[in-house]
Amino acid sequence: MKTVFALAGAGMLAWGAAAAGQSPIPVVAESGIPLLVPVDELRPVNPPVFGPDVRISPAHRLAILEADRPLRANDPLVGEAASRLSRMTAQYLDDAPGIAELAAQTVKAVRASKRSANPFEILDGALEWKGAARLGQNYPRQFDVYMTLYRRLRVEEKKDHAETLAIMQRRPKPKPAK
Repeated sequence: MKTVFALAGAGMLAWGAAAAGQSPIPVVAESGIPLLVPVDELRPVNPPVFGPDVRISPAHRLAILEADRPLRANDPLVGEAASRLSRMTAQYLDDAPGIAELAAQTVKAVRASKRSANPFEILDGALEWKGAARLGQNYPRQFDVYMTLYRRLRVEEKKDHAETLAIMQRRPKPKPAK
């Protein structure tokens, strides 16, 4: 394996052609002394990592949507989102990644229709939604049913969040298909 050298001088940085089998052309600095520096010495100590996308947790994804900016994994909003998702998975059949995906899609659809959307408010509304708890019904709630109704009211009927929740609390949940 051949060593690649960087040639520097006169305020310029030129990469040598040693890797291509050619001899490097020396660049003379203003002092008249050619500078020959090994490439390893020019590399940053912590170079940026380029590679496959880093998977983020469902709670992190919802926190990013809530803040509407990138967040670190240890941000307090991520912990708050994880707490909400934990309560959601206890009350709904869906798992955390499924809930986060449906919530993210709905937030994006509502925002695309030029309306404000807050994923934490959507999850809080889902926790308050009576759904199956009415009239002694004892089948578990499904988050996709809630999100379908919520999305239709917010995007198609152009209702705000509070009005949507008020309408949803009055409307009984449809029975699941058998």
